[in-house]
Amino acid sequence: MEESERTIQNAIKAACSISYVSEKLGISRPTFYKYMEQYDAGDTERIPQPVRDFFTFVSERDRAEEDVILYFIRGEDGRDGNVAPSDLETKVVSELGRAMIVFPRADPENTVVDLMMDFNGRKVPIATYRPLPNVRFVTIDGLVSGQTFYYEVRSGNLSSGIRGFEIVPDRQSG
Repeated sequence: MEESERTIQNAIKAACSISYVSEKLGISRPTFYKYMEQYDAGDTERIPQPVRDFFTFVSERDRAEEDVILYFIRGEDGRDGNVAPSDLETKVVSELGRAMIVFPRADPENTVVDLMMDFNGRKVPIATYRPLPNVRFVTIDGLVSGQTFYYEVRSGNLSSGIRGFEIVPDRQSG
């Protein structure tokens, strides 16, 4: 691409749709187009910080659609720190080596659940789950009874925070 064609709009369109990004940033498409023009003109002071952060992310190198999706899922847009963990309500139902993690207010299309275990005081991800379309829960099988597991539900820029649950041993065995 010639330098004259290298605009923020072209960089974004090469990775994903303008509609997707403007929706994720919570701004209208016309406003987003205005911010792109300002950015390319070097007038960045009036562009909100989360939008500038995204523009920087996209312009650092060639990005794929997956990069952009992960950017918003992981909260790299700078808004993650402003969201209280209670903003994403969750509930766990567990028994006999199985857990169901429910997230009634999350958008299933944008939700991911990380399952973790504690290793020397660190919560280490051991699996990632995505719900089926239009389903607001994930079911996890094969969990060891008597163990404590941790999870974090992320949906867009919302997070449940890291929460723990225990798989209760089967009282009928042994």
